[in-house]
Amino acid sequence: MNTLASSTKEFLVKYRAILLLLFLSFLVTGFIPNKALAAEDKTIYPNGIYRYVITSEEKKEVKLTGITLTKAVDEINLPGTAMIHDTKYTVTEVDFNQFTEDTGGKKYYAAIRKLNVSEDFRGTLYLSSWSSLSNLQVIEFYGETPPENVITNVSNHNEVIDIVFIVPKGTENLYANVIKRTMSYDNFSDLYEIDIPMTPTIVSSKTANIEHQCFRIDGFLYQVTSSAKNGKGTVQLIGYTKSQLPGHTYLPLPEEVTYNGYRYKLTKLGKFSLVGSGASVIVVPDTVTAMDPAVFDNKVELLFLSKNCKVLPRNMITDENSDSNLRFVYVPEGITTISENAFNNFPENTASIILPTTVKSMGKKSLYNFKLVTFLNKKPMKNISSAIQNGTTVKVDKSAISAYRSVLNSKVKVQAAKNVVKAAKLTVKNTSYKINTLNTQKLTGTLTKGSNETIFWLSSDTNILDVSEKGVVNPKKAGTAYVIAYTRTSGLYKAIKVTVTNKSITQGIYTYRITNALKKTVALSQVKPTSTTKTLNIPETIKYDNKTYTVTEVTANPDNTGIPLISDKYKDNQITKIVFPKTITGTIGYLGKMNNIKTIQFKGTTAPKEIRDWNGDGGLLTYQAVIYVPKNTVKAYTSALWIYNDYNSYSVLHYSNNVNYHILETGNDQLQRFVKNGILYQVTKQAGKTSGNVTVRGAKTSLDEIKVGGTVTQGKYTYHITEVSYEAFRGSKAETIILGDSITKVGKYAFNEKVKHVTWSKNCKTIPSSIFTFSYELFGINHEERFKLTEKDDFYALETFTIPNGVTTIQNNIFYQGFGNVKSITVPRSVTKIGSDAFRSIANVIYED
Repeated sequence: MNTLASSTKEFLVKYRAILLLLFLSFLVTGFIPNKALAAEDKTIYPNGIYRYVITSEEKKEVKLTGITLTKAVDEINLPGTAMIHDTKYTVTEVDFNQFTEDTGGKKYYAAIRKLNVSEDFRGTLYLSSWSSLSNLQVIEFYGETPPENVITNVSNHNEVIDIVFIVPKGTENLYANVIKRTMSYDNFSDLYEIDIPMTPTIVSSKTANIEHQCFRIDGFLYQVTSSAKNGKGTVQLIGYTKSQLPGHTYLPLPEEVTYNGYRYKLTKLGKFSLVGSGASVIVVPDTVTAMDPAVFDNKVELLFLSKNCKVLPRNMITDENSDSNLRFVYVPEGITTISENAFNNFPENTASIILPTTVKSMGKKSLYNFKLVTFLNKKPMKNISSAIQNGTTVKVDKSAISAYRSVLNSKVKVQAAKNVVKAAKLTVKNTSYKINTLNTQKLTGTLTKGSNETIFWLSSDTNILDVSEKGVVNPKKAGTAYVIAYTRTSGLYKAIKVTVTNKSITQGIYTYRITNALKKTVALSQVKPTSTTKTLNIPETIKYDNKTYTVTEVTANPDNTGIPLISDKYKDNQITKIVFPKTITGTIGYLGKMNNIKTIQFKGTTAPKEIRDWNGDGGLLTYQAVIYVPKNTVKAYTSALWIYNDYNSYSVLHYSNNVNYHILETGNDQLQRFVKNGILYQVTKQAGKTSGNVTVRGAKTSLDEIKVGGTVTQGKYTYHITEVSYEAFRGSKAETIILGDSITKVGKYAFNEKVKHVTWSKNCKTIPSSIFTFSYELFGINHEERFKLTEKDDFYALETFTIPNGVTTIQNNIFYQGFGNVKSITVPRSVTKIGSDAFRSIANVIYED
């Protein structure tokens, strides 16, 4: 140990020498600040309500850094000059995005609707969607000469989408050259963020019938591409505002839109414009003549394209996980070109497509996503083989089979297509229905006489209803969806609106919701326990109206699984046990508060689809209940349970550590977690003919002293206490913690700042880094305040840390900072390795000889 002490002293001598050399070098190289190295003067000069920073004393130029308001105002003025110390300065920059936080008026900025720019302002004006002027509608310029730059930005989430720029008459073109406008567009995920160049709306009259260059209708965002002042204009769809977008599962895009009295044809779909819209059926009108790549996402199942969009772009459908639900794409006569990789990013797609005779060009891998491709053209294109993937089935007229086989790879199947007689019209009996979840509904459709086409059926929202190949609607839950009746060769379609209402069945204390009328399944949706209810035996089946229904799900609300099955009205229930039948294979939601719950029994050998929100009671069930499942299903049930890490959970508040669910096979009487004498244990090695092992997971938070070690019994089983787990005492209020000699391992963050006395185990050979951390309750304070608190020299209350003889290794940074209350630590002779900065904040370290 003398060698160790000598090496530590030698390090300190070298460390001080390095510090001295660094200080001398700073003096030589001019470390002391001088005028040449001085930072820019950031002094703020007030001038009325305006605040400035001088950017050039020589040129007499300033930057406007803030406007102090004492109340909400509708409009503010922007000056071009400022008086500072009786000297006139020119305002060369105004950046509302960087206004200083001490202006006092920021809370009033959101009320401002208009900004008046002085005629002598010649600088640069910056204004973005994240500035404080979030509701600005108008900027009026009074100067005949425009400023140097006006750079503005809007977000698709802003309330005001288009700012109107009012300028002096005759200067519209001059201002158009300096006003730069963009939209920061983001919906769905950050992979689909894009900056869209926008044309500013510039007018010379406050009372003019303004034609906005960007506007929102029903949540969708349109950008004007040609003016409607002299008739009908054109627009492109650039996206939507998610917060205002209705639930479009069926989306027939409009041919025309009208805004502020102006009419426009929809002629283009912009990049990402429908990504995240949630639409599964999309109809592109024939007015659309162009589409950017990546317009649609993986939700689309049925896609009808415009006959006047001659060229289908690359990567029409996009998804970050390369998933797709696409079933069919209708390509009308008129489309001539399918670009390279148009449909080539969904390797497991099983969709089909029919290509009309007008298609003359297909790029490489343009049809790779399709399982079935039908060509109406009897003569194959030369480059067809590079467009289609091996394993694809190609259908053509019987007379063209030989020609297609000669140009296609032999791994592509070429078959005869049905000789289709196109229908001229598709008719359905009704275009709307109202049904409840107890009943099915048969839909019917007819085609014009002589046609041999097939009518296909598709649900726009399978969460609400399914529809069979024969048009039978099977409702699932309340809501509105559309059933689309359509043909594939002629591309005819009809949308049938179906409104579904829930049908509930109450039997005794249980209420059920019909989930599938065709399969006769129900969900348990409510329980009203009586004062004598101790065991909930959820039935496998129920009978209603002479029919038998199977219980497959337990959710109060399928759209919000956090709503309790047992409402708070019954929180004083006496339930100790719940038994789930083998038929529960769907979703199980939050059960509600049960203070006496001890056991949950599952009978199904197939685990439920998911078990969610069981932490809604504050973690009592998670801590208290033992969940029994059939043999060999522990892993499956564990996967189904949603795990939560909650620092305010029952186990943290009462036993100083966060625990997860306690799952055992039915018949196993050896608990995996238990409490004995206030200590929370977790089994790490099963006890059998010999003793098992446990780790200490936590301790009752009310304990002043914690002493762990030796053995512990639970029922007929005995365990050696060998470990202290991760964060075991992080939530503890104990001032003294003693680790017995049976402890061989201690996890990270075991101790918090409240403990005063720690005695280490002689058989835990290594004292690891990061065994001290701040307590859970400090998560609740501001991050900055917590940082200041934990940086204090005496943050930790620790006074003594006893290291017994037997410990061999002390790792890095254990007492790095905040241990000013420890007067000294004695390092025994058994220690052979000490990490860097292990005792940095300890005043006195004594090394035993």
